[in-house]
Amino acid sequence: MRKGVFLRTCLAVVFGCLLAALYWRTSGNQPVKASPESNPAMIWEIGTVDNSGDEFGLGSRSSLTYEVSPKATPAKWLERQDANGSVYKIVFPLAQAPQEPTALVISGFFLEVAPRGVIVNINGKRGFFHLPLEPGRNLDQRQANAMLYTRTSLRIPVEPEMLRPGANEISISVDGNTGALYYDALRLERSTGVPESLAPTVEPTIFYRHAGEQLKEVTRVILRYRRPISELGVSLKIGASTVQGRQPGANFDFGEALFELDVPAVEGPQPYALTVKSAAGDQVFRGEFRPAKRWKLFAGLKIHNDIGFTDLPQNVEELDTRNIDNLIGIMGRFPFYKFNLETSWLVDNYLHSRTPARGQQLMNLAKSGRMGVSGLYLNLPVGLLSGEEFYRAMYFSKSLNRKYGVPMKFASLTDTPSQPWSVPSMLADAGIIGFALGSNQHRGMLLQNSSLNEESPFYWEGPDGRRVMAWFARSYSQLMHLRGRGAVEDMRGTIPQFLARYMRNDYPVDAVYVYGLGTDNEDVRSGEASTIAQWNEAYAYPKLVTATDGDYYDYLAKNFAGKLPVFRGDGGAYWADAAGTSAAATTVNRDTQRLLPLTEIIAGWASLFDPAISYPTAELRDAWKDLLFYDEHTWGAHNSITQPDRQFSVRLQTGTRRTRP
Repeated sequence: MRKGVFLRTCLAVVFGCLLAALYWRTSGNQPVKASPESNPAMIWEIGTVDNSGDEFGLGSRSSLTYEVSPKATPAKWLERQDANGSVYKIVFPLAQAPQEPTALVISGFFLEVAPRGVIVNINGKRGFFHLPLEPGRNLDQRQANAMLYTRTSLRIPVEPEMLRPGANEISISVDGNTGALYYDALRLERSTGVPESLAPTVEPTIFYRHAGEQLKEVTRVILRYRRPISELGVSLKIGASTVQGRQPGANFDFGEALFELDVPAVEGPQPYALTVKSAAGDQVFRGEFRPAKRWKLFAGLKIHNDIGFTDLPQNVEELDTRNIDNLIGIMGRFPFYKFNLETSWLVDNYLHSRTPARGQQLMNLAKSGRMGVSGLYLNLPVGLLSGEEFYRAMYFSKSLNRKYGVPMKFASLTDTPSQPWSVPSMLADAGIIGFALGSNQHRGMLLQNSSLNEESPFYWEGPDGRRVMAWFARSYSQLMHLRGRGAVEDMRGTIPQFLARYMRNDYPVDAVYVYGLGTDNEDVRSGEASTIAQWNEAYAYPKLVTATDGDYYDYLAKNFAGKLPVFRGDGGAYWADAAGTSAAATTVNRDTQRLLPLTEIIAGWASLFDPAISYPTAELRDAWKDLLFYDEHTWGAHNSITQPDRQFSVRLQTGTRRTRP
């Protein structure tokens, strides 16, 4: 009995395995059909439109083949495709060729300079399409930190005759010298309506050029075509002006042809008439031309001062002084050039490291407004400071103001993602009018979860009602990201990406702030002076304005004082938690914060009651500096976790960040 049951069970298992094998063998080759219950228009899709490519495989490759089948998962596609000639293929079967038009829809985003477009090959028919830029909400800290983060959504019409029964293949290449497309989702779906044989768009750009005494706006005319085209011509009339362009036939079977025309600048909306001249005859299209805003990019150039993060403090100290030496030389060669010292400690260090004559050169540049000096002594997580300590952090800048006439208009803090609500009140109390925050989103996602960057500049109002103008930037070293690898060539792409967050009708100003030149303790090198000069020679707008931070706030106060939004509150004291890693020393520091003001009072009384007792001015000043250096934002070397036993890490962790002055 048991033997019979066992045999029947074995036969059933074997039969079931054979059926399963037969099912999987045949189902993988069956034409793929969308489920009518889910989306009747869908033929296939890879991934989900959710602003993320997390469902895809990591990285990129030079080639990829994705086979659409019930067994296929998004993980077999890759999250990124580089503009290096790589080819990603999608292979899919169809039971029959569609009778109606379909569309290939590509959704994605960019984190660095965007590629020029994509080249698609549908069963041997090649087409080129530009990748449009769109602003997007940040999903994670990676997007929130990327100043060039923009989205793209491209809908490519596919003619019915391009597809066929049985096996089909679509390949995608990303066109451009640099950059990458990060995928969000792809799909092939049935479309409605028949697209025009030539579908034009007239797009004013943000780029203006001088032609003699006349200002002209670079205008894009994009013609989308369904069949191979021969020579094309366009004539664009805006107001009383007409400009023309001509191109030979395209090397593609379908896609988009781009004309860039320099149109005489207009001050407001104007009707336009676009005449397209092709072998099929002339076609006229009409619409309204709305000129773009004439943007100014105030470049608040600075190098992030991160004492001890990349090297021992004494080595960082010498690098900083060499940078200032170099900057003095750059300013001698380029009269338009300006720079900002991120902390006033950089000045203190320089004056103690160089001759009085050299120090006076620096002070002359600062007084004349070419070298901006922050109102704060160091980069500080203000949540660690007492109120008195914060005021002491502004003492040195105030001494430069009194002794040398150095303006004290602005303050900046870099790396720390947010600061306490008391900051605007205390800055305004000291006479500072503007504050810039280079917000690092790795630790506290203030900008990921708010629109404070998109709303910048704004008034940051403290609990007592006092205000400073504020710009909250997505990290720092922003000019380096704008420059890319190709300088002016790459900036033609990166500047529209950077401005995408602000190009909206309700954005009140025409000037944005570019936070910083280089990254942590970096050599200033050329300061990108030649790059800035070349850009401004090529384009009238967007204009790159090398400026002190104070220049930017003066411009806002003069032109937009009553138009900025007002924000109250803060985003928490992120970064201050680092003090918990050295709890014993933090306890001593906290005690010193309380005792030092009392010590000053007692020492003052003693010197008043007994003239023979000298007031310990230098010692007390040094004690306040020691407090500030302990609370400075660098808590450990860059490799303190990955290589904790390296001499550099140990010496920094057990020593002090202050060497001099």
